[in-house]
Amino acid sequence: TRGIAVIDQGLQQLVRTADTSEFYAGRTIFVVVPDCGRDSNSLMQVPFQHHFSTRSAHEIWALIVGPGVARGKVLDKVKDQSQIAATVGAAMGFKTSLAEAGAISEVFV
Repeated sequence: TRGIAVIDQGLQQLVRTADTSEFYAGRTIFVVVPDCGRDSNSLMQVPFQHHFSTRSAHEIWALIVGPGVARGKVLDKVKDQSQIAATVGAAMGFKTSLAEAGAISEVFV
């Protein structure tokens, strides 16, 4: 759809800008995620919500690209949104002992 194309162009512009910046080139990892997963509850007025704390409300997709990240790798496994903070921390070399879940280590080379 047109909306996806616009978002794709925006992401391309962000990556291109980082790649041409002396400060950011080769040192920037992009982590793109939705705000959260979605439940499907047909009994609700708005059936797709994200605050019911069910498993599907926490399952999300993620796009992670940059130095140290496996290029072109598709990890087709269910992961939880609580793993994103630990994954970003691991990419940046930070300890994330208070994160709810561990990093998605399979994305790193």
